[in-house]
Formats: sequence, structure tokens, C-alpha cells
Amino acid sequence: MRQANSTIRGYLYQFNKSIFEILSADDDASITLEGIIEDIDIDSANSSTTIQCKYHEDKKYQISSVAEPILEMLCHYQKSVTLNKDISYILYAYYKENEDSVDKDAFVEHITTTNN
Repeated sequence: MRQANSTIRGYLYQFNKSIFEILSADDDASITLEGIIEDIDIDSANSSTTIQCKYHEDKKYQISSVAEPILEMLCHYQKSVTLNKDISYILYAYYKENEDSVDKDAFVEHITTTNN
């Protein structure tokens, strides 16, 4: 039962962020939920933003828990550069013990020393 409650809260977390982005978007913006890129993709005449939502109420923040979504964003960024498309990437995450940002040096050390 607890697992289901956490999953439902995760869906609500993403739903609330999606509603916030829809209501905050420019009039000309096109918003795709669960799109090709991430959970929320926002395209307007001036910009493109892609948002990945993660909800882990029972986990303490660790670099390893954000490594996969960040690597996916970096792979997409590499492809977008070849297409001359400027995209902003946001990882919107909740953890039992949250951090405000990812330490870049710790992230680089993690991905260069982990066999994944």
C-alpha cells in the first residue's frame, strides 16, 4: 500500500508541475506532456524548455539518483546542437532530503568512475 501511495504522490507532483507550466506559459507556447524528450516539453517562438520530474519521498538525494536523467538530457543536448536548436533543460526533483542543485564536480566524478 505504501508503494502505491508514493507512486500516486509522484504522479500528483508531476501533474502539479505540468499545470503550473501550462498556466505560466506564453500565449504562443506549445506544451507536450510525456513527449519525446521529457515529461514536459515547452516550445515557443523564442525558446524551448524540457523538464524531467522525479519524486522520491523515501530517498535521500544522491548523485547516483539523478545521474541517469541528467545523462539522458546531455545526450539529447548533443543531438540538439547538431540541429542548431537551443533548448533549456530542467530536472525538477523531490527527495526526502532535498538539495538545491547538483554539484557539477561530484557528478562528473560519479559518471567517470561508475561502470553503468
